[in-house]
Amino acid sequence: MAMLAVAVQLGRGVANLTLGAGWLWPTGERFFSSLFGILGGDGAAGLVGVRNAASGWQLMVWVTASVSVALVLGVLALVAANRRWSSGAVRGTASTSEAREVLGVQRLRRHRRVIRPDLNPRRLGRLR
Repeated sequence: MAMLAVAVQLGRGVANLTLGAGWLWPTGERFFSSLFGILGGDGAAGLVGVRNAASGWQLMVWVTASVSVALVLGVLALVAANRRWSSGAVRGTASTSEAREVLGVQRLRRHRRVIRPDLNPRRLGRLR
């Protein structure tokens, strides 16, 4: 939720910046209380000394864009974290150099059809 709140504030900041009102950021106590005003279409909600704030449709375009980017980045971060630290992550797999060192090249070649059957399919006519 904090990420979405920051994305809304960033969208409002960019909307005001593109209209010439300058880059303004709300103070700490107005950060969350101004969110409802921003979502209501007030580009100056929670800001002091704003001239020519963004109108409703301009504000919503930039807020929607920034929230969309934040959601995409958040989903990508969750996918990366899931692949890295979840219960489905691959653990205990040896690297190529570690397998070569422990098993030896001859043994790896001899058992390649068992180790990587997708890369080394069995040939018809051979029993082994």
